[in-house]
Amino acid sequence: MIPTRDQHSGVADLLALVDSLVPNRAVIVGSLPPQGRDLDLLVEDPDEDALADGLARNGFVRAAGRWARFTDCAVQVVELIRGRDWALPNGELTQLFREAAPLPEANSLALPAPHHTLLILARRLAGGRRIGERQLTRLDAALERDPQAFSRAAGRAEAWGLDSTVVVLLERLYRERRAPTRQERTRAKAGRPRRRSAGLRPLLRSAGRARHRLRRGALVSFSGLDGSGKSSQTAYLRDGLDRLGYDAVAVWLSIANRPRWFDSTARVLKSPLIPLARLLSGRITAQQGAPPAPAVPRGEPVPARTGHPLTALRRRSSLLTFSWSMAITVQFALRVARSTWPHLLRGRVVVCDRYTMDSWVALLYKFGEDREYPVQLAILRALSPVPRRAYFLDVPGEVASARKSDFGPEQNARRAELYRARFPRLGVHRLDGTQPRDVLCAQVAAEVWESLRGPTRD
Repeated sequence: MIPTRDQHSGVADLLALVDSLVPNRAVIVGSLPPQGRDLDLLVEDPDEDALADGLARNGFVRAAGRWARFTDCAVQVVELIRGRDWALPNGELTQLFREAAPLPEANSLALPAPHHTLLILARRLAGGRRIGERQLTRLDAALERDPQAFSRAAGRAEAWGLDSTVVVLLERLYRERRAPTRQERTRAKAGRPRRRSAGLRPLLRSAGRARHRLRRGALVSFSGLDGSGKSSQTAYLRDGLDRLGYDAVAVWLSIANRPRWFDSTARVLKSPLIPLARLLSGRITAQQGAPPAPAVPRGEPVPARTGHPLTALRRRSSLLTFSWSMAITVQFALRVARSTWPHLLRGRVVVCDRYTMDSWVALLYKFGEDREYPVQLAILRALSPVPRRAYFLDVPGEVASARKSDFGPEQNARRAELYRARFPRLGVHRLDGTQPRDVLCAQVAAEVWESLRGPTRD
């Protein structure tokens, strides 16, 4: 990915800030953002304390073992890795810091020597983590600086607690520009770093990983008028969570978007009723005359765009209204379940553009506010996962219409009233959707990250 000018500026600002906070030296052991999700820094204990204090003073917050700052609908992430956690011999750790090359225009930040870059990636491979395009790009840069880096790394592998075959496998993957097969990953794990002491730590770590795999994911939803900013906030949050290391997916859910099979089935079932509906409609019109179309009073269903006889019949029949709204609700609730639960059970974070409140408001707006549709709402809530965080982006009707012309200002004003009257009943948090976009992005991302406070993917 080629970083944009804003991304370049943001990365430069982050590097300059971190460089100013490190008293001695910090080694960048991962890919630089934006290619890498975060800035991975290997530091020694005194530098870690100073850097952590400095990050906190500059607006970074800590959760899930990382430091993050939310700004301009983006997130800057710094992960601090203590040198002693790598369990390297003191001499090897000292050489890693001493031989690192200073980053251009930096005083304290440095890049590992080429052979150390290869050893770091060999540890990654031996630990069962993937070797992808970002890692291959780092190998390109290392070998450009030192074409003999692989032979140097192989000679230092034993001191790093690695079998030299892991370095050989890494070289093969690099030459062939591919990811390791399952068999190769298994062989690489056999040459993983040896710890100085075992004790209960490996067992506790394995148990923790098992709990992480079994844990359910989380769901975050955005509700509001068309044009309130739901889609933008959904995209920004998904991207921000991805950079924080979460496996996040965005899902668009609209009760108005019905599947083809549903509409086709409905047409088949409606066909025999059309002659009867026309007959009844004709009789009622003859008895009542044809009065001019009045303005729709508050609480009445929205007029149909066409004078379809079945629509007119349905409006006059509470039973037909209930049946049709139930059919729409049930098929949509099943679609919500199929679109969300599989992701959640895999531990992913699902970010929903529209959710239960939007569906409830759509029913009220389409079929009339003289009833609250409690059965339909109960079905939606029963089949839909409970959101970890649910947001209502509140904007005036004219603002929504100016942003998106699907509904006129008067229609949107009425729909906005439906949202405002009902969001507290569903535990949804109201946000002022007229605030600057970057302010909303930062607020939402920080709140969601704080609520998750769980394990992230590698």
